[in-house]
Amino acid sequence: MDITTKRTFKLKVNHKRSVHNSDLGTIEQKAIRGRIHFHKITLRERDVLRLMSEGLRAEEIADCLFISPFTVKTHQKNILKKSTCLNSIHLVASAVRAGYI
Repeated sequence: MDITTKRTFKLKVNHKRSVHNSDLGTIEQKAIRGRIHFHKITLRERDVLRLMSEGLRAEEIADCLFISPFTVKTHQKNILKKSTCLNSIHLVASAVRAGYI
C-alpha cells in the first residue's frame, strides 16, 4: 500500500466518523451529555466515585469500603444511570471537570 492509498483510507474513515457523530443529535443534546446531578448521588456512591477517580478496581474499592465487589459494581451502575455519561471514564472525567473530585 503506497502513501496515496493510506491517505485515501484515512479520509474515508474520518468521513464515516463525522457521519456517525452527526447522528448523536443536536448541539444541545451533545452539551447535556456528561452532566452529573450530584444532588442525586448518595454518600456511598460519592465514595465509590472518588475511589474510581484514583484508579482503583471494584475489588480494591470493596476492600477500602468494607463492602462486596458486587455492591461496588451496583453503585457504579447507579451512578451511570443518574448521570448522562457514556461509561466510567467519561463519568470520572466529568466529575473532575465539574470540580467534584
